Amino acid sequence: MDKLFLDANIFFAAVDSSKGASRAIFELAKAKKLKLYSCDYAIHEARINIEDKLGLSSLPLFYTFVSYLTELYKYKNIDISEEILSLINQKDYPVLVSALALKSDFLVSFDRKAFKRKDLVNSLLPIKFLLPGEYLQNFINR
Repeated sequence: MDKLFLDANIFFAAVDSSKGASRAIFELAKAKKLKLYSCDYAIHEARINIEDKLGLSSLPLFYTFVSYLTELYKYKNIDISEEILSLINQKDYPVLVSALALKSDFLVSFDRKAFKRKDLVNSLLPIKFLLPGEYLQNFINR
């Protein structure tokens, strides 16, 4: 069963739209077809963005999606190679470190600038970086 680590923007997109790949990922998790992971850092960022941009009335749905997580990692700074540090912005570091600590198969994010850079994608990290739609295509085509 795939282990997906979700960035904050996946929660936002799933709350914002009842259609689309982000919402479908949560539906697959609800049906026990995959396992979802995230970290307190990403959840905090998602909650703030949802509250600010979509309003308080959107928070119950957000917390429903949070309840689908198999594990919520409490971010802590762990040793990571200087080479990997050079591949990621400081603000995205907690997401990458948490995804690696949880041994996730995929880090799913809309943040192309942070996680779809060729040097990061081509690195020897034991994780694949995918957009939600890319993950769904991968899932469907198996």
